[in-house]
Amino acid sequence: MPMALAPILKDIGIEDREGNRVYHTVVHKPQIEDVIKATRKAGVVAKQFTYNREEWEREKVELTTLKESFENKRKHVNQLSTDVF
Repeated sequence: MPMALAPILKDIGIEDREGNRVYHTVVHKPQIEDVIKATRKAGVVAKQFTYNREEWEREKVELTTLKESFENKRKHVNQLSTDVF
């Protein structure tokens, strides 16, 4: 019989308008399905998330690039509008 550990749910301070909150916990991969089933029985929606640092860094670089592109286009449009008047 597999050993089960009771995960600790940590409130990370995110709440929506309806009062739903986001919690964080860490479990071993073999226990993921059991934990998800147990939380559903308790009325909590649980989702698996796997952290991937390389993917996170790629997304961070893409976000920075998009922000810079947006800012450049905003400045360009602003300059065009002031030149017209």
